[in-house]
Amino acid sequence: MAGKKKVSSNPPAPPSPEILTQVASIKAAADKEFLGKNFIGAVEQYETAAKLLNADVPEKLDLLQKSANCYLLAKKYKEAVKTCTTVLDQQPTSAGALKTRSKAYEALGFFKQALSDAQNLIQTGDAVSEETLAMERRLKDVISANKAKLSNSDASSPKNPAPQNSFPYMVTVKATLGEDTRLLHASIMVSYYELYEAIKAKFPGSGPIVLKYQDKEGAMVTMTCRNDVQTYLTELVTQFQKQAGPRLNNQLPPMRIQVVKVSSEAEVPRPPADELPPRPEAAKDGKVEQQAQQELEVDDWLMDFIRAFQEITGIDPAAQSEHINMASEKLTRAVEATLSDEKAQPLFDQASEHFRDATASSLVQWGNVNIVKADRQAQQLLKAGKAVEGKALDAMLKEYDECEKKYNDALKYKADSWEAEASLAQLEWERCKAKLGYLVPSPSVEEAKALADAEAAKEQVSQAVKSALAKIDVKKVGQGSKHIDSVTKLFEKALVMAKADDERKKKREEERKAEDAKKSDALVPPEPELTEEQKRQLQIASAAGNVLIMHGNILYEWSQVLAAVGKEWKPVLDLGVSKFRAAGAAEPDIRAALKNHTQKDQLDLGPDPEPPATPSAMEAPKETEAKADDKMKAPEAKGLPSLEVKKKNKA
Repeated sequence: MAGKKKVSSNPPAPPSPEILTQVASIKAAADKEFLGKNFIGAVEQYETAAKLLNADVPEKLDLLQKSANCYLLAKKYKEAVKTCTTVLDQQPTSAGALKTRSKAYEALGFFKQALSDAQNLIQTGDAVSEETLAMERRLKDVISANKAKLSNSDASSPKNPAPQNSFPYMVTVKATLGEDTRLLHASIMVSYYELYEAIKAKFPGSGPIVLKYQDKEGAMVTMTCRNDVQTYLTELVTQFQKQAGPRLNNQLPPMRIQVVKVSSEAEVPRPPADELPPRPEAAKDGKVEQQAQQELEVDDWLMDFIRAFQEITGIDPAAQSEHINMASEKLTRAVEATLSDEKAQPLFDQASEHFRDATASSLVQWGNVNIVKADRQAQQLLKAGKAVEGKALDAMLKEYDECEKKYNDALKYKADSWEAEASLAQLEWERCKAKLGYLVPSPSVEEAKALADAEAAKEQVSQAVKSALAKIDVKKVGQGSKHIDSVTKLFEKALVMAKADDERKKKREEERKAEDAKKSDALVPPEPELTEEQKRQLQIASAAGNVLIMHGNILYEWSQVLAAVGKEWKPVLDLGVSKFRAAGAAEPDIRAALKNHTQKDQLDLGPDPEPPATPSAMEAPKETEAKADDKMKAPEAKGLPSLEVKKKNKA
């Protein structure tokens, strides 16, 4: 038929070698951003690389999955959902996408969607593990607990007293159908959809219903959206203020809802789209419906101050001005009363600590700018075929001096800043490399495009490193050793600080969980025990893990310098590997690093261990357990061989 496009039956052409090389280069940059915990920067690089590939290329989905994982780590949960959905449209059984989207949905509070993805993940068979099963159990428990929150307990019961200083406030709802009145409790931020569903559950055999309330003028108003509910609540607040003065506490009059039967569902007002929970398919275009309230990150000390303010003054700082009906003079006096109260004073210590930490962190980042400037100066000279010496070297060292001042200023604000201390160690290594002339040129865009594939790009970098190492003057290595001694001392201090920081965070998290458990009305399910892989990931992501990885990387590079000038390098490499293992790095990652070492031929690494086979889901339990035992033994037999230097064969 005319007007229709003719669809070609020819398969799409594979990406050209130039495109694959460009993708590999961008992906390597993204991986570097990821390792540096610049997750948003990594997302930009992964998505840039993905755009270069057609939708049918498997590597494109892998890049998008990496992007989704970065969004999750950066707490950009809606973006993570959108990206995972794009992957699942092409590959519905992608275990990585299902797992990441489940976690993102859970973080957004969409527990039913999170549970659906978790169950689909288990059904794939490839991703069944204690972690995924624990995800399913936890989400089921959370959904059950949420259903129990809207209870039919009597509001006057001494077993269920109204919280006096909770935030946000709760209100009692009295829903009446004919002569039958039933009670429930809801947040004052409840939406029409949430209220309707809760009341509908109280009268399960009622059929189609509408909700009405009597306004201040005596008219019966039908509820259709959140604004209607909030208008009614506003009238209750105003009524209460007239009786008890401008003190908004939790003793609001109950919401009296008339439940009226109607003949058909067509007569029931449909909730607005922004009040409905999201459907998984709605995320395909990135249009995930909003929750009742937008999720915001607020510092704990600020929330504590809000609670202290309302406890001391009886005023809700989150209420709109027309609900409070206070003159500015009275509000000012209320704030002053809070500031002078003993309960508020510790909160300002927390605020001071927060701003101090932010200042220290900003100074570290400011110092990093000087390092980048120095590197750019060096790269320009190297690409022009010039040596970085004389005035050029002095300019680089001047940037490093400016950087050191900022790092030390950070330590003046926060004496136990492991980030600043570790950055000083890294800076000492940068100085060492500059003085040794160990500066490796980065490949230009034109050079990257000229390479045939990723392996060729990798080989070019390896050759560039070897070339830089070959130019090192053995006489300067002694001076470099002094820098390495300083590096070690600085990292030792940074590690002590990092471990203390990890302990503080762990303690705060335990205290927060204990406090949440005390405040929660619902039964909080116990958290599942972490798997070994989860423990390893937490270890490498910790402050101490970061310090150990940084130290290990420098020792790895220093061992290559020593090998290049004929010095003893093996003990230094062994020490670097021990740092990697102490940080929780995976053995395959360590092995990959060793295979890239300039002296890899002198290391008896042996063949790569074969990946353990996944048992069939149809196998009997005993057979599966037997195979699992075999898989546990396999790495022990092959493992990562000891890093002994090969003995040369005698002629």
